[in-house]
Amino acid sequence: MTRKRLSRIVGSFALALWLAAAWVYTDYAFSRPKQPIPEEGRVWEISNHGDSRYVTTSEYLLWFGLAIVGIGATGASMWLYQSATDQEGPKLTKN
Repeated sequence: MTRKRLSRIVGSFALALWLAAAWVYTDYAFSRPKQPIPEEGRVWEISNHGDSRYVTTSEYLLWFGLAIVGIGATGASMWLYQSATDQEGPKLTKN
């Protein structure tokens, strides 16, 4: 498998992670309580343009984890693509 092909696969994975993080965040923004509920563990605040919602630690880690791994996968995809392009060398054209 070439690095360029691998970069496309990792890039697709990164896109899927970003979309999943956006979906989870949107779901939380519309379905979680507006007030903290310490008895349920809903103490982590997420804010969507000033509209605060409170989530549990596991919900927060799921959303944050998807976003962080998405950033890492995006960087890995970009590095793989650039290193594959560097290995090919300059492209010569006829005049």
